[in-house]
Amino acid sequence: MDNTSIIEVEVTKEDGQLTFANNVLKAYEGFATVTVVGTEGEMGKLKLRVTPGTKPEVLKIVRDLEEKLDLKIIKIEE
Repeated sequence: MDNTSIIEVEVTKEDGQLTFANNVLKAYEGFATVTVVGTEGEMGKLKLRVTPGTKPEVLKIVRDLEEKLDLKIIKIEE
């Protein structure tokens, strides 16, 4: 994917939150490519590759998940 941005998020593995966040983001098919990139200790990391056209919607979804889960954005690359 040319011209993609990367959004990295960290989410707790407790109570299946990592799995839930991964499944929610993958359910929006075509919005982002989601990869689990690490699961150190109690936290997991997801890497989302997004296009300029889908980035605003993906950020909206992630920010909504921040309010519901123990999840935070750790990096947004342009």
